[in-house]
Amino acid sequence: GVHPDGLIELLKGGFGLKEAPRLWFLSLCNMLVECGVEAIKSAKGVFVTRNEKGEMTGMLVVHVDDGLWAGEGPEFEEACRKVKEKLDIRKEEEGEFTFLGRRVRQCENFDIHVDQWDYVQNIKPMFIEPTRRRLSECPITSMELTSYRSLIGQLAWPAHETMPMLSYMVSDLQQKTGTARVKDLI
Repeated sequence: GVHPDGLIELLKGGFGLKEAPRLWFLSLCNMLVECGVEAIKSAKGVFVTRNEKGEMTGMLVVHVDDGLWAGEGPEFEEACRKVKEKLDIRKEEEGEFTFLGRRVRQCENFDIHVDQWDYVQNIKPMFIEPTRRRLSECPITSMELTSYRSLIGQLAWPAHETMPMLSYMVSDLQQKTGTARVKDLI
């Protein structure tokens, strides 16, 4: 029913438009504040609850449509209750779970262990033909470069997040991207 030359004014974010995620996030932030959660200005997507003394009693981290929260005390519990009333939270886990590709495990002594072992185990190595392997000093092809970049990207995430022992290797490979040879693929 809109004339072909007509304009439509959107009064709120439209799904699929580039500004929709930001508008959704701003709406989420406003809702969380109404529920008694305070946004941390220096860390986007991080929110806290505080007691009457101003001490932090809980924390909520939001990434896209995933959230992770932890805390204790009446202020934290009340904020959680209010958030659950307003959001359709389909899955809630505790003890051991996966969050954004990281396995999170809380032990009985309250230590928290985070690893990406399952993620790393699913990184597929590149196949390099045996005849190509013998040409170790040859520059890589454009198809090999695409695979090389993809593999480095997959390795960079755990190197940055939970496996610092990979950091040097990943950095070294990243620096060779422009001049990569078959030996670098290997």
